[in-house]
Amino acid sequence: MPTTFKSTARIILLTALAALVHSLFIAFLSAPTAEAFVYYPDAILFGTFFGLLAISISKIVFDEVRFRNGRYEYLMGFFISFLITMLCLMLITWLFYGILKGLWVIGLSMFKEQLVILNFQVLVTLFYLGHKYSVLSAESKNRKLEEENRALTNALGQYKKRVSATMNGKTLILDIDQVRLFKIKEGVIFAHTKNDKKYTLQYTTLHQLEEVLNPQIFFRINRSEIVNIEFLESYESYLKDRLAIKIQGMADYLYTSNTKSPDFKKWIA
Repeated sequence: MPTTFKSTARIILLTALAALVHSLFIAFLSAPTAEAFVYYPDAILFGTFFGLLAISISKIVFDEVRFRNGRYEYLMGFFISFLITMLCLMLITWLFYGILKGLWVIGLSMFKEQLVILNFQVLVTLFYLGHKYSVLSAESKNRKLEEENRALTNALGQYKKRVSATMNGKTLILDIDQVRLFKIKEGVIFAHTKNDKKYTLQYTTLHQLEEVLNPQIFFRINRSEIVNIEFLESYESYLKDRLAIKIQGMADYLYTSNTKSPDFKKWIA
């Protein structure tokens, strides 16, 4: 069975059930005593028909009408949908009285017995538009998350995961995630890895290296050193505005410059 047919059948069934519950509830309220309870089975048929009419009109309005201010889209959609549904109900009622009873003159008494159906129209329209609005809101949030994920993926794609390094005359491919510390000394940049090895990189400045490193993982703490957040063990105040940083597996402390200390605290938080 096609999905569209299943969805349509489900909507009709739920609308008929809602019409049944609503008509029973109205009949119960209007009966002064239990013995005076009168129920009209045709109310289910009329309620289902006009309920589906309300849903159809609400769907058309919500799909076709767009407003500049999205905050009022649901409210305006409800009023427009209800107004059109009410006019359709009045037109059908007028045609019914005109064709079957010959009453072509519009009078208020003609619509009194339709007030129960009109009450049901309000509930159906509110429910449908509320459901539609919640679905669209969820879809909008999902689209924003997908766009953010794509932007993050693209951003991460510009950062290197491996770099070329030399050791004992051999060129090696070094996994950046294994590097605890990048350090420049006498114009040469070294990568200190977690297995206590030191490799020479082909970069000539730390600024060049910074541009290809993920700033969420690596931070330049001073003019000569860049640390990996995954290997930070602790830090503490040192002298006036500087911080002493302890790196896992390294005996000596590293020290931030005065200007880098505030940014380091924000980065590590």
